[in-house]
Amino acid sequence: MEPLEKEALEKIINIVENWSNCPFSHLKEGTLRRRVKRRLILTKRSSFRDYLNFLINNPKEIPYLFDSLTIKVSAFFRDKEVFETLYLKVMPIIVSLARDRGDGIIRMWSAACATGQETYSLAILAIEFLKNYRLTQEFSLSIIGSDVDEKAVNIARHGVYDKSDVKLALRDFPNYFQRVYDVKEERYGIAEELRSVVSFTHFNCASPCFNAPPGAVFFEYDLIMLRNILIYYDIKVREKIVSKMYNCLLERGFLVLGKSEVIPSRFKGYFLPFHKRHKIYFKET
Repeated sequence: MEPLEKEALEKIINIVENWSNCPFSHLKEGTLRRRVKRRLILTKRSSFRDYLNFLINNPKEIPYLFDSLTIKVSAFFRDKEVFETLYLKVMPIIVSLARDRGDGIIRMWSAACATGQETYSLAILAIEFLKNYRLTQEFSLSIIGSDVDEKAVNIARHGVYDKSDVKLALRDFPNYFQRVYDVKEERYGIAEELRSVVSFTHFNCASPCFNAPPGAVFFEYDLIMLRNILIYYDIKVREKIVSKMYNCLLERGFLVLGKSEVIPSRFKGYFLPFHKRHKIYFKET
């Protein structure tokens, strides 16, 4: 990239960082270029310099650029085999450790939850496990979803999805969804049983200011889902994020990464592989 174009891209990122208070400059350069170029195409700009001038003169464009820079890919039970492994192999250990603690609460965190499908999937998995093993009287659940995009968090809180979004989950777990009557399309809302154990909050995992979502404390979570986030950041930010996850997990707590992600080498002694293929790790102390 020629120097003037690189400088323009840096200024574009500075503008959206100041607007959102999110450190996008730590995203990999290739990721930044691709995501900003989406807006170049849609606004019919010929270069980063052209788009920079457009952005300065049209501040209403900034939220659209922010949406392009943030990741919102989510689905119910995405990578189904991962959830099956969590149910069959991880949940029994979590229950055993919670029983040893004696506090009766199982806590989970779906970091970077986008519009909430992963968080609700995790809740279904945990509720089903407790029901099937007759543990609902012994344990309660507290599951939090967080995301950097406040608009996505509001969608998650609302908990209403198109039929196409819930098709497979609706087939397997119909009791957790309620038909929402809409004149235009068939939609489904999250049932109260799920809502009662799930909450959502606006939180940036890459923020240097906070180590955990509002209301959370260190060493609190039995399991953290952190899928498909680390791959977009440079090594320094990846290490900071993983350090936060370590601080937020209970002893022997589990961390789940995306299938293309690995624990930074600096933390190899802090997280040990539990299931290599599904990128499930547990915290070593």
